[in-house]
Amino acid sequence: MEIPAPESLILGKIIGIFLVFCGIMLLAKRKEWMNIIGSIKDNPTVLYFSILVEFALGLLIVLIHPVWVWDWPLLITILGWAMILEATICTLLPHKSVIKLLKFYTRPVFYNITWVSFMLIGLFLLAMSCDLINFL
Repeated sequence: MEIPAPESLILGKIIGIFLVFCGIMLLAKRKEWMNIIGSIKDNPTVLYFSILVEFALGLLIVLIHPVWVWDWPLLITILGWAMILEATICTLLPHKSVIKLLKFYTRPVFYNITWVSFMLIGLFLLAMSCDLINFL
């Protein structure tokens, strides 16, 4: 296995820690997050600012990390493109459709899938970027 580029190692650690933190926060503060999502539905300024930030971060990841090699760094590139895609879709959809999407996010099954996915992807990126797989 090749040694990943420094950008992959740094982004893997940053995104990994961020996703694990978000997963823990979503698990521990479910009620508060439901209230936040509810308030975002009623505040288009916050909603569209969040979409703008998501697009900017996705673009930053894609431009810094254009890796298309079948290895773990590809996940970082895919996450960046997923952020751009989601932000673009939310921008192009009518406001009512974006609100329906937010309501879908608050369903218990989707909410649980989200925090578990954040934790698993974050732990995987941390393990790979910190070379914990070979360490064990």
